[in-house]
Amino acid sequence: MSDLKDQMKQFIKDNNMIRQRDTVVLGLSGGGDSVCLFLLLKDLQEELSFRLKTVTVDHGIRGEDGRRDAKFAEALSIQYNVPCRTVTVDAPALAREKNLSLEEAARILRYEALQQAAGKDGVIAVAHHAMDQAETVLYRLIRGSGPKGLSGMQPVSQMEGHRLIRPLLSTMPQEIYAYLKERQQAYCSDVTNEDVSYARNRIRKNVLPELEQINPKAVLHICQAAQKLRGVGDARRSIDDYLIKKDEGGMESALYIPAILKEEEHVRRQILFAYLEKEMPHMRDVTAKHVELLEELLTAGTGKQVNLPYGMQAVVAYEKLFLQKEEDKTAKDWELQVPLLEEGELWSVSTNHWEIRMKRRAAKPEDTRVFPRKNYTKWFDYDKIKNGLSLRTRRNGDSFVIDEGSHRRKIKDYFIDEKIPRHERDEILLLASGDNVYWILGRRTAFGCGIDTKTKEILEISIHRND
Repeated sequence: MSDLKDQMKQFIKDNNMIRQRDTVVLGLSGGGDSVCLFLLLKDLQEELSFRLKTVTVDHGIRGEDGRRDAKFAEALSIQYNVPCRTVTVDAPALAREKNLSLEEAARILRYEALQQAAGKDGVIAVAHHAMDQAETVLYRLIRGSGPKGLSGMQPVSQMEGHRLIRPLLSTMPQEIYAYLKERQQAYCSDVTNEDVSYARNRIRKNVLPELEQINPKAVLHICQAAQKLRGVGDARRSIDDYLIKKDEGGMESALYIPAILKEEEHVRRQILFAYLEKEMPHMRDVTAKHVELLEELLTAGTGKQVNLPYGMQAVVAYEKLFLQKEEDKTAKDWELQVPLLEEGELWSVSTNHWEIRMKRRAAKPEDTRVFPRKNYTKWFDYDKIKNGLSLRTRRNGDSFVIDEGSHRRKIKDYFIDEKIPRHERDEILLLASGDNVYWILGRRTAFGCGIDTKTKEILEISIHRND
């Protein structure tokens, strides 16, 4: 029994998993793997000077069996005087709501429960072992993952600011169940683990045993190959070298296409995969095919797009590639009437992206010399624009005056000429009266509505991003 304990203790030390005075929150399902990890951590708790807690999650999938396993795990924790939290969730409901597989929905809810229990500084421990690692690597291989995916699960990783540790990752399942047998420790069995309609179960029950017939050390060699690949992802250039950061005009983080096209094909694909990891809500259903589709987009031209899992889209706009939710492509029809203001009166409104303040005041002789020239503060001749004034998004027929001859320019043409991405155009606010636009907020003002020596009343408008 001491062999496995010493083996895991060394693995913990080699990977700096647990530090003195850490609080370790263990996901305890009641199954053999997590029960074994629980016993080993309990045995090492005093020696390594950490606090131990357990979290048991009933996913709402297995009915009475799930409730039975949760009670078993809770009783085991109480037996060893370890604080335990039992959480009940509804994985089938989340799977339906988010169009996820039942496995993925359960995983998301399970890790949310662990993170909540861990609080700000807790360490999360899970009981993945060497067979789980081999299964993960094969699963990712057949889905077309690159080097980072094929490096498998990491002994220590970060999850939403928490350290996630896998102390049994180098341990074979035979060692785990031999240990439980020696300890005469009972555990629960999950019948869903035998259901080969799940891809991972099929790999574990059918594929891996066949590979072990070819080479008894197949699982070990797969895990060793994954370990060798771990450094590949770290060696690639930072994705920040290719990102256009979110700016005052509202552009979200996007990839700068010309910079990516200068790279070799394998580097381009690494960059695109890293970008998907950064921007996608989940990566479980993202495959090499999606990376290929993004690579084709790099040379496809403005307006081209491809659909991705989880209701996301990749879109190209003027040398930028970015992700957006499918529903975001629908134009936002929004309008708010601006009231007539008394002199000295202040009016303000907050939208999803802007805090807008307007104030009416009497003009001063020096105003024409000191009026603001910044994009986010403007002065208008109130008498010229006050009637029917509104803040709104664009509409067909919108235009603004561009010169003394009252020549007009369509808002649509302005957006195109300024290379404003299509999805951003529906978010930009206009100060307008009817189809006559006075200000494209944060950008262009119309000719003839500013202040001059004849101005009596000024409308001061300032805008600030609030997101």
